[in-house]
Amino acid sequence: SLGSPRGGGAPPRSPGFRGHLARVGNVGLHRGYFVKAYPRTSLRFSYFLPTLGTAVLVGMASTALFNSRARTLLGVTLAIYVSAGVAVGLVEQDEPSLALALPPVALISHVVYGVQFVRGLLLQRLDK
Repeated sequence: SLGSPRGGGAPPRSPGFRGHLARVGNVGLHRGYFVKAYPRTSLRFSYFLPTLGTAVLVGMASTALFNSRARTLLGVTLAIYVSAGVAVGLVEQDEPSLALALPPVALISHVVYGVQFVRGLLLQRLDK
């Protein structure tokens, strides 16, 4: 078939971290659009969580530029996020280096999804 050497219709995946972020962003874009276009079947609170987290992170980081308490809160929040991410990575992976990579990869993935989700909400129509 056209898309895949395995004979399926899906296009080949882009390798590496950029390919991962492209796929995550594409999911966010489509999900945002579908939430707007088909709210009866696609409107779920969980789809908004990465966008909400991104907005909170941006707000905290912006406030932290001018306020020492906000810097402390941001630092504590990020420390908890990293600790939880490493703990989850250690439980799910046998390789400690993968566990250490999980928090930044998850954070960047959530931000990319969150931004693309908003873009999808704002689209007039979705091009393929």
